[in-house]
Amino acid sequence: MGEQRTPLEEIKFLADSDYRSAVLARVNDGPSTRAELRRETGASSATLCRVLRAFEARDWLVRTDRGYELTPFGTFVAAGFGDLLRRMEVEGKLSGIWREMPATLLALDPDWIADASITLPTRQGPFAPTDRAAELVDGTARSRLLTHALLDPCLVAHRDGITAGSHRFEAVVTEDVVQALAASTHAPWIGTALSTDRFEVYVTDGEVPQVIGVNDDAVYFGIADERGAPLALIETDDGTVVDWAESTFESYRRDAVALFPDGFSRLRETDGSNARTARGPETVASDVDPADRRLLYTR
Repeated sequence: MGEQRTPLEEIKFLADSDYRSAVLARVNDGPSTRAELRRETGASSATLCRVLRAFEARDWLVRTDRGYELTPFGTFVAAGFGDLLRRMEVEGKLSGIWREMPATLLALDPDWIADASITLPTRQGPFAPTDRAAELVDGTARSRLLTHALLDPCLVAHRDGITAGSHRFEAVVTEDVVQALAASTHAPWIGTALSTDRFEVYVTDGEVPQVIGVNDDAVYFGIADERGAPLALIETDDGTVVDWAESTFESYRRDAVALFPDGFSRLRETDGSNARTARGPETVASDVDPADRRLLYTR
Protein backbone atom coordinates (compact mmCIF):
# COMPACT_ATOMS: atom_id res chain seq x y z
CA MET A 1 0.00 0.00 0.00
CA GLY A 2 1.32 3.44 -0.92
CA GLU A 3 2.01 6.30 1.40
CA GLN A 4 -1.15 7.80 2.87
CA ARG A 5 -1.49 11.53 2.25
CA THR A 6 -4.03 13.95 3.62
CA PRO A 7 -6.41 15.79 1.25
CA LEU A 8 -4.71 19.10 1.99
CA GLU A 9 -1.32 17.59 1.19
CA GLU A 10 -2.63 16.43 -2.20
CA ILE A 11 -4.15 19.82 -2.95
CA LYS A 12 -0.83 21.44 -1.99
CA PHE A 13 1.00 18.97 -4.22
CA LEU A 14 -0.99 20.13 -7.25
CA ALA A 15 -1.16 23.81 -6.33
CA ASP A 16 2.58 24.14 -5.63
CA SER A 17 3.46 23.59 -9.28
CA ASP A 18 1.97 25.24 -12.35
CA TYR A 19 3.34 22.32 -14.38
CA ARG A 20 1.45 19.70 -12.38
CA SER A 21 -1.90 21.45 -12.79
CA ALA A 22 -1.16 22.16 -16.47
CA VAL A 23 -0.27 18.53 -17.21
CA LEU A 24 -3.36 17.30 -15.36
CA ALA A 25 -5.60 19.67 -17.30
CA ARG A 26 -4.01 18.78 -20.65
CA VAL A 27 -4.28 15.02 -20.19
CA ASN A 28 -7.84 15.52 -18.97
CA ASP A 29 -8.63 16.89 -22.44
CA GLY A 30 -7.43 13.65 -24.06
CA PRO A 31 -4.45 11.33 -24.57
CA SER A 32 -1.17 13.27 -24.82
CA THR A 33 2.36 12.35 -25.80
CA ARG A 34 5.44 13.60 -23.98
CA ALA A 35 6.21 15.93 -26.89
CA GLU A 36 2.73 17.42 -26.77
CA LEU A 37 2.91 17.89 -23.01
CA ARG A 38 6.32 19.57 -23.22
CA ARG A 39 5.15 21.89 -25.99
CA GLU A 40 1.87 22.88 -24.38
CA THR A 41 2.99 23.19 -20.75
CA GLY A 42 6.50 24.53 -21.28
CA ALA A 43 7.93 22.00 -18.84
CA SER A 44 11.47 20.73 -19.31
CA SER A 45 12.07 17.02 -19.98
CA ALA A 46 13.29 16.48 -16.41
CA THR A 47 10.35 18.36 -14.84
CA LEU A 48 7.83 16.57 -17.03
CA CYS A 49 9.35 13.21 -16.15
CA ARG A 50 8.98 13.94 -12.42
CA VAL A 51 5.37 15.06 -12.85
CA LEU A 52 4.41 11.98 -14.85
CA ARG A 53 6.09 9.62 -12.38
CA ALA A 54 4.27 11.29 -9.47
CA PHE A 55 0.92 10.99 -11.26
CA GLU A 56 1.56 7.35 -12.14
CA ALA A 57 2.47 6.59 -8.52
CA ARG A 58 -0.91 8.01 -7.50
CA ASP A 59 -2.72 5.96 -10.17
CA TRP A 60 -3.94 9.16 -11.82
CA LEU A 61 -2.65 8.30 -15.27
CA VAL A 62 -1.30 5.45 -17.37
CA ARG A 63 0.79 5.25 -20.50
CA THR A 64 -0.91 3.70 -23.54
CA ASP A 65 -0.11 3.41 -27.23
CA ARG A 66 -1.89 6.76 -27.68
CA GLY A 67 0.15 8.55 -25.04
CA TYR A 68 -0.64 9.37 -21.42
CA GLU A 69 -4.27 9.02 -20.35
CA LEU A 70 -6.05 9.66 -17.08
CA THR A 71 -7.47 6.74 -15.15
CA PRO A 72 -11.07 7.07 -13.91
CA PHE A 73 -9.61 8.12 -10.56
CA GLY A 74 -7.39 10.68 -12.28
CA THR A 75 -10.40 12.07 -14.15
CA PHE A 76 -12.21 12.41 -10.82
CA VAL A 77 -9.28 14.37 -9.35
CA ALA A 78 -8.88 16.56 -12.47
CA ALA A 79 -12.56 17.51 -12.45
CA GLY A 80 -12.49 18.49 -8.79
CA PHE A 81 -9.23 20.42 -8.99
CA GLY A 82 -10.29 22.17 -12.18
CA ASP A 83 -13.52 23.26 -10.54
CA LEU A 84 -11.57 24.61 -7.56
CA LEU A 85 -9.28 26.58 -9.88
CA ARG A 86 -12.26 28.10 -11.72
CA ARG A 87 -13.88 29.06 -8.44
CA MET A 88 -10.72 30.72 -7.14
CA GLU A 89 -10.27 32.54 -10.45
CA VAL A 90 -13.79 33.94 -10.12
CA GLU A 91 -13.16 34.84 -6.48
CA GLY A 92 -10.06 36.76 -7.51
CA LYS A 93 -11.90 38.69 -10.22
CA LEU A 94 -14.86 39.53 -7.99
CA SER A 95 -12.91 40.31 -4.84
CA GLY A 96 -14.31 43.61 -3.58
CA ILE A 97 -17.22 43.49 -6.04
CA TRP A 98 -19.41 40.88 -4.31
CA ARG A 99 -20.95 43.52 -2.07
CA GLU A 100 -22.20 45.39 -5.14
CA MET A 101 -24.24 42.40 -6.36
CA PRO A 102 -27.96 42.06 -5.51
CA ALA A 103 -28.49 40.33 -2.18
CA THR A 104 -31.33 38.23 -3.63
CA LEU A 105 -28.97 37.01 -6.37
CA LEU A 106 -26.30 36.05 -3.85
CA ALA A 107 -28.95 34.14 -1.91
CA LEU A 108 -29.26 31.70 -4.82
CA ASP A 109 -27.17 28.55 -5.00
CA PRO A 110 -23.72 30.08 -5.71
CA ASP A 111 -22.49 27.21 -7.91
CA TRP A 112 -23.46 29.15 -11.06
CA ILE A 113 -20.72 31.69 -10.47
CA ALA A 114 -17.98 29.08 -11.01
CA ASP A 115 -18.85 28.85 -14.71
CA ALA A 116 -19.76 32.49 -15.20
CA SER A 117 -17.85 34.65 -17.68
CA ILE A 118 -16.51 37.89 -16.21
CA THR A 119 -15.30 40.96 -18.11
CA LEU A 120 -13.28 43.52 -16.15
CA PRO A 121 -12.05 46.97 -17.19
CA THR A 122 -8.38 47.27 -18.14
CA ARG A 123 -6.00 50.16 -18.58
CA GLN A 124 -6.35 49.81 -22.35
CA GLY A 125 -10.11 49.20 -22.17
CA PRO A 126 -11.69 51.01 -19.21
CA PHE A 127 -15.13 50.46 -20.75
CA ALA A 128 -14.57 46.77 -21.56
CA PRO A 129 -17.66 45.67 -19.55
CA THR A 130 -19.86 48.12 -21.46
CA ASP A 131 -18.39 47.11 -24.80
CA ARG A 132 -18.95 43.45 -23.95
CA ALA A 133 -22.60 44.15 -23.09
CA ALA A 134 -22.98 45.71 -26.53
CA GLU A 135 -21.37 42.67 -28.19
CA LEU A 136 -23.87 40.36 -26.48
CA VAL A 137 -26.75 42.04 -28.32
CA ASP A 138 -25.48 40.89 -31.73
CA GLY A 139 -27.59 38.00 -33.00
CA THR A 140 -30.03 38.20 -30.08
CA ALA A 141 -33.71 37.88 -30.93
CA ARG A 142 -35.02 39.36 -27.68
CA SER A 143 -33.36 41.53 -25.06
CA ARG A 144 -34.76 42.74 -21.77
CA LEU A 145 -32.85 45.33 -19.75
CA LEU A 146 -33.29 46.82 -16.29
CA THR A 147 -30.90 49.75 -15.97
CA HIS A 148 -30.04 53.12 -14.50
CA ALA A 149 -27.77 53.95 -17.46
CA LEU A 150 -28.36 53.09 -21.12
CA LEU A 151 -24.88 53.77 -22.46
CA ASP A 152 -24.19 54.67 -26.06
CA PRO A 153 -22.50 51.43 -27.31
CA CYS A 154 -25.39 49.34 -25.96
CA LEU A 155 -28.06 51.64 -27.37
CA VAL A 156 -26.38 51.57 -30.79
CA ALA A 157 -26.25 47.75 -30.72
CA HIS A 158 -29.97 47.54 -29.91
CA ARG A 159 -30.77 50.17 -32.55
CA ASP A 160 -28.89 48.24 -35.24
CA GLY A 161 -30.69 45.00 -34.39
CA ILE A 162 -34.10 46.66 -34.34
CA THR A 163 -33.42 48.47 -37.62
CA ALA A 164 -32.39 45.18 -39.24
CA GLY A 165 -35.71 43.68 -38.11
CA SER A 166 -34.01 40.85 -36.20
CA HIS A 167 -34.26 42.16 -32.67
CA ARG A 168 -36.80 43.13 -30.04
CA PHE A 169 -35.83 45.27 -27.06
CA GLU A 170 -37.70 45.93 -23.81
CA ALA A 171 -36.21 48.20 -21.17
CA VAL A 172 -37.15 49.38 -17.70
CA VAL A 173 -35.17 52.53 -16.98
CA THR A 174 -34.97 55.35 -14.46
CA GLU A 175 -36.21 58.85 -15.18
CA ASP A 176 -32.63 60.09 -15.58
CA VAL A 177 -32.16 57.67 -18.47
CA VAL A 178 -35.27 58.92 -20.27
CA GLN A 179 -34.16 62.52 -19.86
CA ALA A 180 -30.73 61.66 -21.24
CA LEU A 181 -32.28 59.86 -24.22
CA ALA A 182 -34.53 62.84 -24.93
CA ALA A 183 -31.48 65.12 -25.09
CA SER A 184 -29.30 62.73 -27.10
CA THR A 185 -28.58 62.51 -30.81
CA HIS A 186 -30.53 59.23 -30.81
CA ALA A 187 -33.78 60.97 -29.84
CA PRO A 188 -35.33 61.12 -33.37
CA TRP A 189 -34.76 57.40 -33.90
CA ILE A 190 -36.08 56.56 -30.43
CA GLY A 191 -39.27 58.50 -31.10
CA THR A 192 -39.83 56.50 -34.28
CA ALA A 193 -38.86 53.13 -32.73
CA LEU A 194 -41.31 53.59 -29.86
CA SER A 195 -44.15 53.39 -32.38
CA THR A 196 -43.10 49.86 -33.37
CA ASP A 197 -43.54 46.58 -31.51
CA ARG A 198 -39.76 46.06 -31.39
CA PHE A 199 -38.88 48.80 -28.88
CA GLU A 200 -40.65 49.16 -25.53
CA VAL A 201 -39.51 51.42 -22.71
CA TYR A 202 -40.95 51.59 -19.20
CA VAL A 203 -40.00 54.24 -16.65
CA THR A 204 -39.63 53.51 -12.94
CA ASP A 205 -39.61 56.20 -10.29
CA GLY A 206 -37.58 54.00 -7.96
CA GLU A 207 -33.89 53.22 -7.83
CA VAL A 208 -32.23 50.58 -9.99
CA PRO A 209 -29.10 49.54 -8.07
CA GLN A 210 -27.70 47.12 -10.67
CA VAL A 211 -27.94 46.61 -14.41
CA ILE A 212 -29.63 43.32 -15.32
CA GLY A 213 -29.87 42.22 -18.93
CA VAL A 214 -31.50 39.11 -20.39
CA ASN A 215 -30.54 38.18 -23.95
CA ASP A 216 -32.62 35.21 -25.12
CA ASP A 217 -31.62 32.46 -22.67
CA ALA A 218 -28.62 34.14 -21.05
CA VAL A 219 -28.25 36.90 -18.49
CA TYR A 220 -25.64 39.49 -17.59
CA PHE A 221 -25.13 41.80 -14.65
CA GLY A 222 -23.40 45.15 -14.89
CA ILE A 223 -21.59 46.19 -11.73
CA ALA A 224 -20.56 49.85 -11.37
CA ASP A 225 -18.99 51.99 -8.66
CA GLU A 226 -20.63 54.96 -6.96
CA ARG A 227 -19.59 57.24 -9.87
CA GLY A 228 -21.15 54.95 -12.46
CA ALA A 229 -17.83 53.64 -13.79
CA PRO A 230 -18.09 49.96 -14.86
CA LEU A 231 -16.44 47.47 -12.50
CA ALA A 232 -17.48 44.18 -14.10
CA LEU A 233 -19.87 42.43 -16.44
CA ILE A 234 -20.91 38.94 -15.32
CA GLU A 235 -22.52 36.55 -17.83
CA THR A 236 -24.26 33.23 -17.23
CA ASP A 237 -26.81 30.94 -18.86
CA ASP A 238 -27.63 29.15 -15.59
CA GLY A 239 -31.37 28.47 -15.66
CA THR A 240 -31.99 29.43 -12.04
CA VAL A 241 -30.23 32.77 -12.48
CA VAL A 242 -32.02 33.49 -15.76
CA ASP A 243 -35.37 32.80 -14.07
CA TRP A 244 -34.39 35.14 -11.22
CA ALA A 245 -33.43 37.89 -13.69
CA GLU A 246 -36.69 37.51 -15.65
CA SER A 247 -38.71 37.67 -12.43
CA THR A 248 -36.83 40.77 -11.25
CA PHE A 249 -37.38 42.50 -14.59
CA GLU A 250 -41.10 41.70 -14.51
CA SER A 251 -41.49 43.02 -10.96
CA TYR A 252 -39.99 46.38 -11.99
CA ARG A 253 -42.00 46.54 -15.21
CA ARG A 254 -45.31 45.96 -13.40
CA ASP A 255 -44.76 49.12 -11.34
CA ALA A 256 -43.35 51.22 -14.19
CA VAL A 257 -45.03 53.67 -16.59
CA ALA A 258 -44.93 52.97 -20.33
CA LEU A 259 -43.15 55.53 -22.50
CA PHE A 260 -45.21 56.34 -25.60
CA PRO A 261 -44.03 58.21 -28.73
CA ASP A 262 -46.11 61.34 -28.11
CA GLY A 263 -45.02 61.45 -24.47
CA PHE A 264 -41.37 61.15 -25.53
CA SER A 265 -41.94 63.93 -28.07
CA ARG A 266 -43.28 66.22 -25.35
CA LEU A 267 -40.32 65.36 -23.18
CA ARG A 268 -37.93 66.25 -26.02
CA GLU A 269 -39.65 69.60 -26.40
CA THR A 270 -39.24 70.23 -22.70
CA ASP A 271 -35.72 68.90 -22.18
CA GLY A 272 -34.13 68.07 -25.48
CA SER A 273 -32.97 71.35 -26.95
CA ASN A 274 -29.31 70.41 -26.52
CA ALA A 275 -28.97 67.09 -28.37
CA ARG A 276 -25.92 65.17 -27.32
CA THR A 277 -24.70 61.68 -26.62
CA ALA A 278 -22.52 60.30 -23.84
CA ARG A 279 -21.02 57.12 -22.52
CA GLY A 280 -22.70 57.74 -19.19
CA PRO A 281 -26.11 58.93 -17.92
CA GLU A 282 -26.93 62.63 -17.93
CA THR A 283 -29.57 64.41 -15.92
CA VAL A 284 -31.11 67.18 -17.99
CA ALA A 285 -32.29 70.31 -16.27
CA SER A 286 -36.00 71.03 -16.58
CA ASP A 287 -38.58 73.47 -15.32
CA VAL A 288 -41.12 70.66 -15.02
CA ASP A 289 -41.89 69.74 -11.44
CA PRO A 290 -40.68 66.17 -10.74
CA ALA A 291 -44.14 65.24 -9.49
CA ASP A 292 -45.60 66.17 -12.88
CA ARG A 293 -42.80 64.86 -15.07
CA ARG A 294 -44.18 61.30 -15.28
CA LEU A 295 -47.32 62.75 -16.92
CA LEU A 296 -45.12 63.48 -19.94
CA TYR A 297 -44.40 59.79 -20.45
CA THR A 298 -47.98 58.70 -20.98
CA ARG A 299 -50.30 59.20 -23.90
